[in-house]
Amino acid sequence: MSPNSLNSKSVLSKNGKSFYWASLFLGSNTALDASNLYYFCRKLDDLADKNNKNNTKKLKKFRNDLILNQKIKNNFFKIFKKTKDKYNIKNEYIVDLLNGLIFDQGLVKINDQKDLIQYCYKVAGCVGLMMCPILGCNNSKAKPFAIDLGIAMQITNIARDIKEDAEMNRRYIPGDWINNLSASEIIKASKDSNSKNYILIQTGLKKLLNLAEIYYKSGNSGLVFLPLRSHISISIASYVYRKIGQKIINDNYHWGKKRVYTTVIEKVFCSLISLKSIFCRMKTLP
Repeated sequence: MSPNSLNSKSVLSKNGKSFYWASLFLGSNTALDASNLYYFCRKLDDLADKNNKNNTKKLKKFRNDLILNQKIKNNFFKIFKKTKDKYNIKNEYIVDLLNGLIFDQGLVKINDQKDLIQYCYKVAGCVGLMMCPILGCNNSKAKPFAIDLGIAMQITNIARDIKEDAEMNRRYIPGDWINNLSASEIIKASKDSNSKNYILIQTGLKKLLNLAEIYYKSGNSGLVFLPLRSHISISIASYVYRKIGQKIINDNYHWGKKRVYTTVIEKVFCSLISLKSIFCRMKTLP
């Protein structure tokens, strides 16, 4: 295994524990290619999270170079390019991802549910499309389900990171759900769980997780388009991610505390529960 391959798997194991756990159920070659995609997306995300003008310029240049089919010199792109070329992953999906990350620069205020879904597509749904060929699925009917599962997971991320995002001047909960509270108002509300705004955000958080559940159900219904091993792996990833939302619900939608994670024991339990989707597979194979 090359040093670059080891690097991408290391980044996945450190920063994407849920996805790393799920990748263990893939074959080694598929897991490596999936790790390379994660590594690429993570590096772009790291650029976006630093939120400075220089990195914004880098993201825009990257996007423009892709659109114009110019040679890209980024080292982390070189690692991913082998996987990209191997599976003929479309530039347009990467451009969509970059558009979402560029949107993240500066002040972020999502207005309504439509804006939320469009954003979640750009930063996660399109990644689902990139994953399809890596997982051995080239059936065009699978694409909407791959998008929906990516959207579901991103909504879960947003639900988990309300306070952290506000500290970065970002508000992803639709403004029309929470009286257009600003990021600074969200941070202030996080300090008092009895405040009017804290409770208002709890209501918005409940809407987020209800919406995520709709997209999880849609996304999971498309797992039948995947080869069996990929089906198992993505089903596990889905259940582990859903568990994050369930833990928030069980904690009565409190959002100003520490970030919610799933433990190893919870990951094992979710993995066992996810296997029930395999028993339904034979009844719903396309």
